[in-house]
Amino acid sequence: MKQTTVDRITEASDGTLQVRFLKEETDGSGVVISRTWHRTTHPPGKDVDVRMAAVNSHLSAKLGYTAVAASGVNSIKTAASAAWTTPVLNAFGSKTTNL
Repeated sequence: MKQTTVDRITEASDGTLQVRFLKEETDGSGVVISRTWHRTTHPPGKDVDVRMAAVNSHLSAKLGYTAVAASGVNSIKTAASAAWTTPVLNAFGSKTTNL
């Protein structure tokens, strides 16, 4: 069985969330065969559900792993709510429009 779980969420200095997923493959008896990592970022103000739908599609359709569970997505949303304050959103927005 190939499973994917949220392993770590960190916040970059600009408010971008950096998410690391644990991809774990087990045999039929539950013995771990392999562990690898998958990473993605969530810039401030972007829709977590939309971005995670793309991540889950890639994990399941292309790599054969389970989609990240709703509880994992909720942990990313909780981190986003805490990190993406109005000042962070304003600073990130001005940074991206002044390129």
